[in-house]
Amino acid sequence: MKSFSKKSYSIKAMEVILDYIHQIEYSSIPSYVSEYVKVHVLDTLGALFAGSRAKVSQRLLSLIKGWQCRKEATVLLYGHKTLLPWASWLNSTMVRGFDYEPILMGGATHVPGSIIPAALNLAEYAESRLGKRISGKELIVSIVIGLDLNWRLRAAGRGKKTTGMGSGWLAETFSPIAIAALGGKLLEFTKEQINYAMAIGFCQSCGHYGATVGPNGGLMAQLSQGLGTKNGILAVLLAAKGFKAFKDIIGGKWGLYILFGDGKYDTNILLGNLGTKFDHLRPYVKKYPGCGALQAPVEATLRIVNKEDLNPEDVAEIKVKIDPLSYELVAEGKGNTLPEEGDALWDCFYAVALAVKKKRVSIEDFTEEGIKGSGILDLLPKIKIIRDKRKKVRMGAEVEIKTKRGYVYCEKIENLDSLEEQTLIEKFKNCCNVSPKRFSKSQIELIIKQVKELENLDSVTKLIKKCIVSNFEDE
Repeated sequence: MKSFSKKSYSIKAMEVILDYIHQIEYSSIPSYVSEYVKVHVLDTLGALFAGSRAKVSQRLLSLIKGWQCRKEATVLLYGHKTLLPWASWLNSTMVRGFDYEPILMGGATHVPGSIIPAALNLAEYAESRLGKRISGKELIVSIVIGLDLNWRLRAAGRGKKTTGMGSGWLAETFSPIAIAALGGKLLEFTKEQINYAMAIGFCQSCGHYGATVGPNGGLMAQLSQGLGTKNGILAVLLAAKGFKAFKDIIGGKWGLYILFGDGKYDTNILLGNLGTKFDHLRPYVKKYPGCGALQAPVEATLRIVNKEDLNPEDVAEIKVKIDPLSYELVAEGKGNTLPEEGDALWDCFYAVALAVKKKRVSIEDFTEEGIKGSGILDLLPKIKIIRDKRKKVRMGAEVEIKTKRGYVYCEKIENLDSLEEQTLIEKFKNCCNVSPKRFSKSQIELIIKQVKELENLDSVTKLIKKCIVSNFEDE
């Protein structure tokens, strides 16, 4: 696979990217991509409504409510108005509250959790503060830009140090740059202004495994999703005020892949078919709360216990084989005690034990109360998570359950598909019904309808108003 260093490549990557941002319009986006965006929006909103219940969301909400700020943008569900960066920070953090939002495959993962809240709040800001009405089509375009660039920027790193999964960097390391791009498009920046915004976003790139993987890291993993969003929003606002920065953030002496890799990147991933190929934006919709690396182990375990009608007292031993990176994320150093609320989302021992104990896994199981009342302590010593170096497929798993009577049951999952549309809608409704502030049935149906018909929406603020419990009027 071809990669390049700045010495061997003559075309300025930033020029190609800026042309793409400036030229892309709704009419040039394939219809299937628009449908991808709708799935991302609905599933992200559902994750936000449910995630507003998480401890991290409540703590951040309490902090931000204490700040006396100009009312620029909305905290969804609650309707609290605050500064644009703070509202987007909190909305994005709530999305990650139970790690239940859609992700992008191919090494980018938690991209929509930053891009969707940023686009919604920036569109609201454009309408309320700048008098520029943003349509559903314009919102779709901005989300495509954000998802696309965030994925490409993270997945393109090459050489001994990559920028994708396993590199130590997170999706939100690169989200400030992508959010600056989509914000510049929404606010009708010139190409030069967009370039400055992206450069300012690069200056604020943040987020890495260092504080998020390991004991007590779960809370910061949730919070860092919003920190990247906040920084991207700030980059847009700073560029709008005339702030400038060194423009060549890709090929410059201290460019992105020099600072976050070893100076090399794959041109085909970063720039190839830019504006024409969007297959990588296909949503992966999670079936269960928690890290993507938990999805296959949980599903495989549930298939066994439900098919064979196994009870916890029947189980002698459980073996779970996962790839090395997944092991580092969700198994290493875990399994001896009950996890904290945030850490449970990254704990394969806990999730597999839940599947055996309850024969289902739900959002309530990952709250502080749910963890304390899970009753799975007796199962933890029976579980063995194996780092399988032969496994190259991430987010796959092989589960083997041995019973006390000597029977052995196995289930192997190489690629767990995303949820279908009707199941997605059921998931959305369930997320709405576990939020601290409950939507009416008619409000839930209206949100679903507006997202399904997003291209026909004449003002994004109308959707935002539907996403606030206190502001709803039955129509």
